[in-house]
Amino acid sequence: MKKLAFCMAALLICSIAHAQRKFEYGFRIGGGISTQSTTSPTLLSTQVIRTFNASLVAEYAIPRNYFLQASVGINNKGVTNFEDALTTTNHITYLELTVDALHKFKVPSLGKFLVGAGFYTAMANGGTFDYETPNSTNSDKIAFGNDNDFRKNDAGLNLITGLELNNHLTFNIGYDFGLTNIASQPLKDSGVKSVYNRSIMVGLGLMF
Repeated sequence: MKKLAFCMAALLICSIAHAQRKFEYGFRIGGGISTQSTTSPTLLSTQVIRTFNASLVAEYAIPRNYFLQASVGINNKGVTNFEDALTTTNHITYLELTVDALHKFKVPSLGKFLVGAGFYTAMANGGTFDYETPNSTNSDKIAFGNDNDFRKNDAGLNLITGLELNNHLTFNIGYDFGLTNIASQPLKDSGVKSVYNRSIMVGLGLMF
C-alpha cells in the first residue's frame, strides 16, 4: 500500500507540473556516500559506502525567487561496521519523498544558484548484509520491521544546494540527516541503542 502511495505521488508530481505554469518538473540521478550513526558497545569503527539515487522532481514558484521543491525516488543508504573479527556492510534501498523550500539567486550568463532545506520521509524497499571474518564471507537479505533487522521507516532533515543552468541542466549536492532511530527491538536487546542514517548525495538533473 505504501509503495502504491509513492507511485501515486510520482504521478501527481508529473501531472501537476504539466497542468500549471508555476510548476516545473524534471529528474535527477546521481551517487554519493552514506554512513550510519550507531551507538553500540561492540562497534570499533565505521566506513562510508558508495550509493546511488534517482528521483522525479517538481517545483512550485513562489514570489521573490522562492520555490517549493518535491522529489520522489530511490535512495541507497548504509554503512560498513567494524567489530572484533567481524566486518558487516549493510546496503538499504529506500523509496524516499523529500520536500524542500528553496531560494534561487541569479548568476549572470550562467543561471541560478540555489540553497534550501526541508525534510524527507522514506520507506525501506530492500537491502543486504555482507559479512566478512578472517576465514569467511557471507551475505543475507535484510528483514524490515521492529521485530527484525531494521525498522522499515526513516525520516529526517534535508539540506540542498546547487546550480540550475540557463539550459535547464542542474547540479545538486544534498545531505540527509536522519532523525528516526531505525534500530529494531532485537538490535536494542543486543546492546545497540540507536542507528541513524546520514547521507551525502551529488546529482545531475534536467528541468523542463
